[in-house]
Amino acid sequence: MGMQKEIRRAAIIRRPHRDCCALSESVEKALAARGVASVTLEAALKDDGSYSYASAGHENVDLAISLGGDGTLLATARLFYGSGIPVFAVNMGTFGFLTTISRD
Repeated sequence: MGMQKEIRRAAIIRRPHRDCCALSESVEKALAARGVASVTLEAALKDDGSYSYASAGHENVDLAISLGGDGTLLATARLFYGSGIPVFAVNMGTFGFLTTISRD
C-alpha cells in the first residue's frame, strides 16, 4: 500500500465564465475550510486554439482542479504533464466526454 500525500496547496484552473468563477469561489472556500491553500488561474482560449493563463503560481501544488470542459481539462493536463500531480476535472458545460464529474 502506497503512502498518501497530504494535500496542502491546490491549483484551480478555470474558464473565465460566470459559472466557473462562482464555482471556483465555492471550491476555494471549501479548500480553505480544510486547511488547503489555493491559487486560481484563468484559462483563456486564444485564436490559435491554445490556452493562456492569467496568472502563474501553479508551482508546488499537490492537486489541480479543472473547472470547464474537455478543452480546459486538456490544457490543465498539458500544464501539469510530468509532475505527477493529480487532476480533478469538473464539467461546467452540457456535454463532457472526458470531464464526467458534474458541478453538482
